[in-house]
Amino acid sequence: MAWLGYNPDPESDRLRYGYSAMTTPTSTYEWDLNSGKRELLKRQEVKGVEPGLYHSERLWITARDGVKVPVSLVYNSAKFNLAKVRWWYTATAPMA
Repeated sequence: MAWLGYNPDPESDRLRYGYSAMTTPTSTYEWDLNSGKRELLKRQEVKGVEPGLYHSERLWITARDGVKVPVSLVYNSAKFNLAKVRWWYTATAPMA
């Protein structure tokens, strides 16, 4: 998700914006419109979590009634292998 930051100066040549994602902590950037350079001003710290170890993925699962349902996953790619999760591939398996 991205959003524009507040700047009370309408003549400014800098744009502040924020960004966050399932594997990226909330971050604030400043973009210099003249030079095109981007600077990270602030990033929310999440203690004990290294964002580079995680992977996010959007899958579409077919429900029993045939409707496609979006599923967002975040997992530690070193500890989880989606291909080994057998219930993922069948709509007849009971949900735990």
